[in-house]
Amino acid sequence: MAANEALNALSTTDASNTPADDDVVGATLDDELRSIKANIARAGRFEATATVTAAATLPVTLLSKSLPVDGSVGGSVTLTLPAAATAGNGFFFYVFKAGTQNDVILDGDSAETIDGLTTFTLSAQYSGLFLLSDGSGWSTFRDDRTPIDRTNRGFSLTMGTDPAHDVNFGAGACWDSTNTFFYSVDALTKQFDAIWAVGSAAGGMDVSVSAGFVMAVSDVVHLYAIRKDSDRSGDIIASLSSTWAGVTQPSGYTYGRHIGALSTNASRNIRTFVETGGEVNYGVYVTEVNAEPTTSGVLQLLTTVSLPPNARAWGSVRCAPDDAAVNVAACAVAHTRANGAAVNQHANFYWGDTGAATADFAVGGAMFNVVTDSTQRISWGGYWTGGSPSNFVVTVNVSGFALVDRFAE
Repeated sequence: MAANEALNALSTTDASNTPADDDVVGATLDDELRSIKANIARAGRFEATATVTAAATLPVTLLSKSLPVDGSVGGSVTLTLPAAATAGNGFFFYVFKAGTQNDVILDGDSAETIDGLTTFTLSAQYSGLFLLSDGSGWSTFRDDRTPIDRTNRGFSLTMGTDPAHDVNFGAGACWDSTNTFFYSVDALTKQFDAIWAVGSAAGGMDVSVSAGFVMAVSDVVHLYAIRKDSDRSGDIIASLSSTWAGVTQPSGYTYGRHIGALSTNASRNIRTFVETGGEVNYGVYVTEVNAEPTTSGVLQLLTTVSLPPNARAWGSVRCAPDDAAVNVAACAVAHTRANGAAVNQHANFYWGDTGAATADFAVGGAMFNVVTDSTQRISWGGYWTGGSPSNFVVTVNVSGFALVDRFAE
C-alpha cells in the first residue's frame, strides 16, 4: 500500500477513546502512563494501521492507533508529527520500527520538539515508543521505561573498492559538536580524491589541499558526521582540520561531529588499514622516525608524525649503531604532554646489549604504546657511550593508532 493510502487508513478512530475522555492531565509521567493504559483497556484493543514505508506528515487521527513503519525498501523514513496544539493535551499514539534496515526518524512540527530534541530516531528493529502531546510539544516513553540510547556510536570504517581513496562507513548516530542535536547517518561510501558532494559514492573532502590534489602528503584526514539543516539528513565529510570549527562546511550543513581519522602516505593515498572498534591497524608499518639522536640520554626529541593529535600509537622502536665505537646502546619512545615535555611515568625504554657493538647490528628493539601530543608529535631519544651521534640511528615504526576519544572535538 502506498504511503498516502496507508495514512488515509488512519482516519477511522475508536470513538471510545477521544481526547475529552482521556483524563491525561496528571502532573507526572506516571499519572499519564496510568491513564493511557486505562484508555487502552477500555477500548479493548490497540488497533494497528497499515505499514508506512515513505516519508509523510501524520494526520491527527492516530489516537488509539499503533503505527508500524518500515524503511527497508526506500531508505530511512521521516515522519512529521501533527502540531501538538492541534493534537491537544493528552493526545498519544504508539510508533514502532517494523523493518530490519534504515532508521525511522520522528520530526516535530515546525520548531516543536520531542523530549527537547528536534528529531527522534528509532534504529533497532521492533523498537517502539509512545508519543504524548502536552499541547505544545511531545514526550516519549516506553511501557517498560527502557532507556533510549542517545550515545555517540557506530561509524565503522572499511576500505572501498578504490582502497587508495574510498572509505565505506557503517551506519552511526551522534550528537553534534555542540551537543544540541542528535542525528543518524546511514551506511555510505565517500571518495576522498574528490571535493565533497552529498550522498554515497560521492566526493568526501571539504577543500583541495593544492591545485590538482585533494588529500595532503603524509598527513591526517579527520572524519565528520554532518547534519543537514533543512531535513536533518546525515552525511560524512573529511577535512585536514581536527576541529569542526576549522572544516569548510557545505552550504546548509551547520552541525557536525568528529567521528574518526585516517592517515595518508607520500603519494597522497589513504594508507592500507583495518579498523576494529576504533583501532586503526596498518597493513604495512609506517616509519615515522629514522634519525640520529643529538644528545645521549635525552628523551625530548620531538618529531611530528602522520598520526592524529592525542592518539594512542603502537609499533616498534629499533636502535642501530653503525660503528664498533658505540659501547652501550638503547632507544626509547615516551608519552608526551601538550607542551612537548616527556612524561617519564609510563615511558617505555628499550635497552640493547652492553659491550662493543658490531657495525650495522641492531642492539636494541622492542614494542611501544604511547600517546601523541596535541600537535601530532612523539618524544624519542637514545643512549650510548663511546662514539658519536653519527654512529647511532633510532627507527620508530608505527603499526596502528586509536584516538583517545574519536568523538572528541
